[in-house]
Amino acid sequence: MSTTKHLPSIKPGSFRKGADRFAYEFTLGQILPGVDLTYTETSRERYPEVACTWAGHLSYWERDFDIGFALNEDSSLTDCWQLQCKGTGQWFRPLYRSLASTDYARYTSKPFLVFYRLFRRMAHFAIRHFVNELQCAYQSRGDYLPILYLSYKSLRSWLDENVQVDTASELFELYAQETITFWNRFEELFSFVFPEQWSLLELAGDRARKRCALDRQCRIPLSAKGVARHFRDCLEEVKAEADHLDDREILRARFNFLTKQINDRYYNSRMSREQALDHLLPRSVLTPKKINICLTPT
Repeated sequence: MSTTKHLPSIKPGSFRKGADRFAYEFTLGQILPGVDLTYTETSRERYPEVACTWAGHLSYWERDFDIGFALNEDSSLTDCWQLQCKGTGQWFRPLYRSLASTDYARYTSKPFLVFYRLFRRMAHFAIRHFVNELQCAYQSRGDYLPILYLSYKSLRSWLDENVQVDTASELFELYAQETITFWNRFEELFSFVFPEQWSLLELAGDRARKRCALDRQCRIPLSAKGVARHFRDCLEEVKAEADHLDDREILRARFNFLTKQINDRYYNSRMSREQALDHLLPRSVLTPKKINICLTPT
């Protein structure tokens, strides 16, 4: 069952979150006949994507939008993708409430629990991305759609600046470059805060890719669920090989290491704990590079 199945149904014209509304308004505001957008939350044809969790369970999640781009002169040929619209504040705010908190000493402190839950959310998001890439490369049964990412901040900026593009190809290029910027920022943040876990995810992805490739070589059909199971099995294997068995204790050690660095900066300078965290994080995470594309502002 997908993570949004238990939520109240969405009426036509309503949106699950603010980023969805901005994506809808910006995309359709371009008035491009070569672009087709469907909000899957209100679609009768909605079906969940499948991946797995860090704990090793298959999981299901809903796409935000399905989008088609007529990128060729023959407009009957449409390249189909899915749009995932996210606000990166959902990752940064918990960092400030955990690592930069003054209530960090108690073993069962709320800041550590915030940090622990943040890891779970970010790990599940990363796994969804890795599994989707494998599905697009190796799945032979059922539908699959590669992911484009749009951030809340970028969407709002484009709307405020009344950015316009002239063709479906230009809109796709804008979204593709935003996807690269968004994912690079997420990857750098995750790999900095949780480096050991990121390495395990990369190892699991490489191993799962080899197994999917072997299935294709042996002409073994792969469904979306089959790909997700490969990744799940590989993740369990690399965690066991690395003796990564107690998530809470491993993450507690990482939490203590980072809070010590922040506290050292706090006590040895005039920085607040929030400023110390800012200095600790990679520069490109806090100020990502702007993408370059030929746009036509109105």
